[in-house]
Amino acid sequence: MAQWQAALRAVTYTDTAITPNTATRTVSFSVSDGSKDSATVTRTVTVVATDQTPIATTSGSAGAYVVGGGETAVDSGLTVSDLDSATLASATVAITGNFHRGEDVLAFSNTNSSTYGNIAASYHAGTGVLTLTSSGGTATLAQWQAALRAVTYNDTAETPSTATRTISFSISDGSKNSAVMARSIEMQLPVPSITGLTVGSDTGSSSSDGITSNVIPTVTGTAVANSTVSIYVDNVLIDTTIADGSGAWSYSLVSSLSSGAHSITALTTIGGVSSAQSMGYSIMVDSNAPAAPAGLALSMVTDSGSSSSDGITSQTMPTVTGTAEANSTVVVYVDGVAVGSVTTDGSGAWNYTLSSALSSGSHSLHAIATDAAGNSSSQSTTYSITVDSSAPTVLAMSLLDDSPASNSVRYLVSFSEDVEGVDSADFSLSGSARGSIGGVQQLNARTYIVLVNNVAGSGALQLNLAAGSVGDTAGNTLAATYNGASYNVIPLVVVVAEPAPEAVVSAPAEVEVTPVTPNIVLAATGLGGAPMPIDTLLPSAPLTETIQPLLGTGGMPISAVMVNAMQVLAIEVRLPLHIQPLPVGENFSFSLPPGTFSLKHGDGVVMVARQANGQPLPSWMRFDPASGRFSGLMPAGNRQPVEVVVTVRDSQGNQAATRLRLEVGRATLEPATAEATDQGAVAGDGQSAALQDGQAILPGKLALAEQLARQGNKHFGSAVNALLAAADKVVTRG
Repeated sequence: MAQWQAALRAVTYTDTAITPNTATRTVSFSVSDGSKDSATVTRTVTVVATDQTPIATTSGSAGAYVVGGGETAVDSGLTVSDLDSATLASATVAITGNFHRGEDVLAFSNTNSSTYGNIAASYHAGTGVLTLTSSGGTATLAQWQAALRAVTYNDTAETPSTATRTISFSISDGSKNSAVMARSIEMQLPVPSITGLTVGSDTGSSSSDGITSNVIPTVTGTAVANSTVSIYVDNVLIDTTIADGSGAWSYSLVSSLSSGAHSITALTTIGGVSSAQSMGYSIMVDSNAPAAPAGLALSMVTDSGSSSSDGITSQTMPTVTGTAEANSTVVVYVDGVAVGSVTTDGSGAWNYTLSSALSSGSHSLHAIATDAAGNSSSQSTTYSITVDSSAPTVLAMSLLDDSPASNSVRYLVSFSEDVEGVDSADFSLSGSARGSIGGVQQLNARTYIVLVNNVAGSGALQLNLAAGSVGDTAGNTLAATYNGASYNVIPLVVVVAEPAPEAVVSAPAEVEVTPVTPNIVLAATGLGGAPMPIDTLLPSAPLTETIQPLLGTGGMPISAVMVNAMQVLAIEVRLPLHIQPLPVGENFSFSLPPGTFSLKHGDGVVMVARQANGQPLPSWMRFDPASGRFSGLMPAGNRQPVEVVVTVRDSQGNQAATRLRLEVGRATLEPATAEATDQGAVAGDGQSAALQDGQAILPGKLALAEQLARQGNKHFGSAVNALLAAADKVVTRG
């Protein structure tokens, strides 16, 4: 019974509603012994409503404030509630621990009435208390919660106290205040920054890339003013320094860094409070000089001419190429003077185009490379180039032969400098006469002989050299077409001498003959047309068999005397004739060899064949001046040799002659005397008969020496004899 009584007395009533119904409650009791129930008794409970206290709850035990970081929210996770009210009237936020007057600031700014309602704030700097109010208590719980989350803390001192601040919150619904909730604000220093190496210690092409040849560089950065900055290299503390009043700091390493990559970090400390360690700043120490640049050359495009690798160019501002260390700076020098620089690519290749024109002539190029750390290489091997921007010119395109007596002539072409690639395709012919380019022979790099074959027709025949056809080693070509001198091609005037009646001679006898012009050269004409003494045609030293004769008209050799002096006569005997054996009692026919004569002027040319004694040819012999052919039938009883003189004259009085000796049954050929005459003839007189192999020779001209002696010019005769003797040594039959 006692236990039941105690249990019933312990029964309680609770209304769980935030705002309960205040009507009186009736509670009934009844008991039972198992067989019978007691009577029901009742008791009334009166319900009275109570006022609920608002509640403010902070989000954590501590927050953080970064010194110098500006305003920071005190608690962005704070919550507020009130069980019996949807609005609040006021709130208080106060610095209740380690408050520093004039330094600590709490603030709230209502920037949005929808978010914050009509909540306003007022801060007391002397007490560190921030009061927030809602006029009429109309701001909702949500607006109060947003406003309290927006309350900020800031330390305005240049060197703030690093002690942890305690900030308390309380709210009021107008009748009751919530319990005070506190939140700690820990002072933190900002992470220092590393701005790099100083300009003086960050060597190389860039002063901000962290690549240096300096093994003890100086590091710079920023931190909290007057804070202590700890310097770490590769995460090892090496030293500290102090930031100045503006927060700037620098530190010069005292121990040399090894070559290679390194990471520098820092942290800041004030009064026992430290920042976190900064991000690493990477530097590269390189104290090794790069290799000297190699492979200097001109680019293929600017190394003009037939070779793109010989360093000879017509370009005055060529492009220089080479290799060096990757990403290094190459300085290019011309004749020892720096003219510019360029940076190599990732593979080390570089090219630099000169910006100023080079003068014509030889120049030396070299280069020096400087790597990104500022280490300079030694000088490269010098590369020599030659600049030639002048086009070659034709100095002369001269007639090497006189006006053609056969179907081939030659031109001598000379240039102002060495040229290359000269061939038949570069030349053309013009004029009323006809011909074809037979070939080009090089005497040296500046002098060439052009052979013109198949000369036919009459009138002018001119050799032309096309513009742009011939170039020098640098690639400069002729600027304009060059037109050479003209040959005047005129068919020979044929004069046929009527044969005289054949005379029967039984014994040698003196014969009176008309004086004949001696076959000597009194004057010569140079390539330019100016007369010159014959002494200039004599060689300065004896000519030898080793001199290679040039091919003349029809492929016959030319006198080396003429080649050495580069002179041509007005009319010249190019090929001395020989003794010609004739069969007795049989028909014969033979021609003068091609190229026997050459003529400079083709006006009024006459060719005559007579006996050496001035008499016409024997009646049994005929001569065709047009073809130079002798023909006939030697009488069976004739044993007397016949000396024939073939003479060529032009309208200007120039003439040349050569002798031909006709003998019976002779097999051995001997050179005949080749003699030439020019205007200004010298008269001779008769010549006594002489014996040749026991046979009488009809009287003819006096011997050359005798003719000269009678003219009173012994010195001239000696000069001519020396010239003929020298020429005979080198003139050979083709």
